[in-house]
Amino acid sequence: MSRRLPSFLTVTLALGVASVGLIAGPAFADSQSPSTCVTACTAVFTTAGSTPTFVVPNGITSLTVTVTGGKGAEASSSIQVSGTQGGPGGSTTVDLGAVAGGTTYQVTVGNIGEGSSVSRAGTLLVVAGGGGQAGFLGRLNLPDQVSGDFAGGTGGSPTGPGVFAGTDGTTPNGTTENGHGGAVAAGGAAGTGDTNGTDGTNPNTTSIVAGGAGASEVVPVQDPPNPDVPTTFTAGNGGSGYSGGGGGAITRGLLDGDGNPFDVVGGGGGGSGFLAPGLTATAGTLNSTTTGSVTFTYSFPALAATGSIVPLWVPVGAAILMALGVLLIVLRRRFAPGRARH
Repeated sequence: MSRRLPSFLTVTLALGVASVGLIAGPAFADSQSPSTCVTACTAVFTTAGSTPTFVVPNGITSLTVTVTGGKGAEASSSIQVSGTQGGPGGSTTVDLGAVAGGTTYQVTVGNIGEGSSVSRAGTLLVVAGGGGQAGFLGRLNLPDQVSGDFAGGTGGSPTGPGVFAGTDGTTPNGTTENGHGGAVAAGGAAGTGDTNGTDGTNPNTTSIVAGGAGASEVVPVQDPPNPDVPTTFTAGNGGSGYSGGGGGAITRGLLDGDGNPFDVVGGGGGGSGFLAPGLTATAGTLNSTTTGSVTFTYSFPALAATGSIVPLWVPVGAAILMALGVLLIVLRRRFAPGRARH
């Protein structure tokens, strides 16, 4: 009578083969590449204001992260003429190298006017600054008399270790109302005028800090033949970042070259960017259209002999299959029917 292989061997072999296909993926991403991906796989975080984590898959050979700050808000006026966006958010791509599987990164995704960042074990690694809010020119006490609105400052985009300052708001005419960009060692200075903004927050070295607030004034806007309508006008807020951009100021009753009066509502300064020592980075495309984002890009080695891709379990799976193969041969010989004797 022939002998059957023990059932446990069949089960063990099946489990061993199945384990080869398992691949650990990044957690909590808004979108990510499928588990079969090998080259230029991505885990993308785009939920504005969120603070998720990214866990590095096992067996990767490279890892980069692109960090983009949120663009600044539009000018704070109900009668703006062009809907000018705020200043662009900064953007940078950082080479993180071949990081060990299981390493966890903390992510902050900036909302409008906010910086985005990546940290590890409580240490801040990279910040892309948020853009400053737009400002505008016009006659605040007259309806529909905004002559132009102008972008806030740009968020900082690191290209090497250190702090990369944001830029100032761009409201023209050589006035002092624009907030200044977040600086290397301090928040950006506020714009100055009849009503001043507030300075951006100084760096705390561990997290993104807020930009300064834009000045605010209530102005009686003419509405003939009706009574004047009290209307609040607010200058641009500074963008957040490693250091915050300064808030814009408001000045009324300036005169242009022809002696015509105008009012200035300054734009906010952009938040600064930051890159930790020992890392390299390349500035990316500035973000003029949306909230911030963080994108991890990683690759695995390919199994060239068969063309199959099993990034995580290649070494483990190969060892399991080899061991099971040897065990299968031994047990086949042991349980094979006995040969007839002469």
